[in-house]
Amino acid sequence: MECSPPLKVISAMRQPYRQVSVSSPGKLVVSGEYAVLYGASALSLAVNRRAHCSLLVRDEGHWELRSSPPFWNETESLQDLVSKNRTDSLSATLKWFVEHDKLPEHCSLHMNTERFFSKQRKLGLGSSAGVLVTLYASLATLSALPMQVEDVLRIYSATQAQGSGVDVLTSYSGGLVQVKEQTCTSAELPAGIYLDIYSVGFSTETASMIGRFRKGFDNLPVSLQDSFIAAADTAADSLTDKNEFFNALQNFIKIYRSVDSKSKLAIWSVQHETMHELALDVGVLYKPSGAGGGDIGVAVATEQQRLKALRHKVVDLPVTLLDLQRDSNGVRVEKTA
Repeated sequence: MECSPPLKVISAMRQPYRQVSVSSPGKLVVSGEYAVLYGASALSLAVNRRAHCSLLVRDEGHWELRSSPPFWNETESLQDLVSKNRTDSLSATLKWFVEHDKLPEHCSLHMNTERFFSKQRKLGLGSSAGVLVTLYASLATLSALPMQVEDVLRIYSATQAQGSGVDVLTSYSGGLVQVKEQTCTSAELPAGIYLDIYSVGFSTETASMIGRFRKGFDNLPVSLQDSFIAAADTAADSLTDKNEFFNALQNFIKIYRSVDSKSKLAIWSVQHETMHELALDVGVLYKPSGAGGGDIGVAVATEQQRLKALRHKVVDLPVTLLDLQRDSNGVRVEKTA
């Protein structure tokens, strides 16, 4: 049985700052989702919907936790927060810092991820990763500890997350990243590749989708498994020419749909299938992004006019074109005092 981290010392040292505000971007998986769980490469793009975390050190009182939307609304002692049998991002992050004796005992914390939601529905842009990354960076800044992505990944693992860490790495790094086995390198899409991002109208639960995928994928023929992983690697490595990338992504999508169909996972939901078929009519590639099933999809074209043609074709569907742009900045300290 795992024990809680030792609580013999919760530092009362003087904090370098008393107030910190940090933000980090959301993410869009361009290619390689699910395959990345099996060692393949994925391409992920940071987008300009940012999570914000604000911390204020106080002289007395417990830790006051608030969030928008209100998934946190509690006031507890730090001792209680890190003693509970919790594996969520908040508890895992606090425990990591307690182990390093770097937390104030009295603090007010506010987390804002409203930009990751639409009409109280999660958009699938990596809000959980934004919470983890901004919370970690806020506490590291508050305590004057150097920020290291390896530490963020250790905390992510402590949450018992089943994912690859793509969303965490993208939120931390910003821009376009190529992720393989929890390491990431900066990348660029080829000139002449254009993206539109659509919300299909309902949310999915990432953890449950990943669990279902692992179970279904492990029962597929090895040849199909290998083809899926190889196609993801090829797409992530085909970034020097727009046509080469377009063709590689087209092949990944073809094999991805076959994996989904044969394993009966319904990652390609009716909404995504409809978007895929309409996109093909105008020479555009379309795929679910991230967990799939619901949430968002990405349309990819080598001409902007083709994306405009797709917009006209889907105007009567229950989908929404999202106003998203690349965010070249990763985690960022907005304010200290």
